[in-house]
Amino acid sequence: MSRSSTRVATVIAACAALLACTPLEPMENATTQATRERAETFFLVYAERSNFEAFLDFYVEDAVVEDIVNGDLIEGRDAIRAFFSWDNERVVKTQDQTLVLSSLVVEGRTAIARGHFTEFLYDGQPLGPWRFVITLEFDVDGKIRRQEDFINYPDALLDPERKSSNGRI
Repeated sequence: MSRSSTRVATVIAACAALLACTPLEPMENATTQATRERAETFFLVYAERSNFEAFLDFYVEDAVVEDIVNGDLIEGRDAIRAFFSWDNERVVKTQDQTLVLSSLVVEGRTAIARGHFTEFLYDGQPLGPWRFVITLEFDVDGKIRRQEDFINYPDALLDPERKSSNGRI
């Protein structure tokens, strides 16, 4: 083997060794990692449903929450406060955690969560569990500027003829 052939073979072997050590999944960049940590903390606070002010502090003042299935568009933190209304005595949590997160996918400043809300009481009547997909868009300061909820509400809430898949949870 010639000297140049040996050199080429050595470079190819070194590249192959480096590629073998490279993780199959790319490393998260700093923005994605910060968003992941912020989203995980948000969902912990949401699941505990005990500190409403901490929950509201995740949102920028002019944040938008959109419930796609139900057609609600909530604009601004004051409207978000009224919409979520954790102090509503008609709603009683029956479990320690009000939601269970099954997956969280994060890219840049966007987080997409999948899971389900646990059963709760509304006016004494049990409701849930309900599946959800929630998309969060964060600003540069780690505050939610937009949230889109896709929630699989119970059949009678939207249409008595509708059959949901919530029974599979």
